[in-house]
Amino acid sequence: MTARVDRIARADAGLALVLAATAIVLIATWPVRPDTPNASWYTVSVVRVGALVAWGWLLGANSPPGRAVWRRDLTRLALGAVASAPLEAAAHAATVPAVPVAWGMIIALPASFTALGAGRLATWLLQRARLGALAPIGSLAAAIALVWLDLNVLHSAAFVPWVLPSAPGVFPATVLGVGAAATVQLLARPLAGAQPEGTGAS
Repeated sequence: MTARVDRIARADAGLALVLAATAIVLIATWPVRPDTPNASWYTVSVVRVGALVAWGWLLGANSPPGRAVWRRDLTRLALGAVASAPLEAAAHAATVPAVPVAWGMIIALPASFTALGAGRLATWLLQRARLGALAPIGSLAAAIALVWLDLNVLHSAAFVPWVLPSAPGVFPATVLGVGAAATVQLLARPLAGAQPEGTGAS
């Protein structure tokens, strides 16, 4: 029971951090003088998407499998994407970039869902290889490997949070859409050999 309460507390803290980071960056990058061009969106969009992706990955890497867990995690990420969207929309309206406002509003959700599934899958693979003790380092290494693969092989920006907001396209949208759908299927059932829900340390 204590472990479950701690996981919920971490999820709530993650939501608060996403909103706080996005709001603080919006305020910090907003020009003081009215005659200064507003370029706040370029930073706000990266922080918002990056925070949601990082939150999703951390949830996936640290949460045990189980229907209650994945429903809560997906709901928290969806709430974070929706709650932070007006902040990005405000920055977009003031900056008026060439990127459509709908891109940032929509892509943040599948990106965070995909990160959730990838983080869970990386941890599960380490557990299957009897390297569960190395899960924190291994999960981080997997995230870095995905970014490296995207930058140097795929060139899609799908796994690069600081590029994705400014790089709309069919390919990254398709990759993240498939990743998000696969995550919902993946987390709907416990993975073989994974620690059952509720058996964590109390």
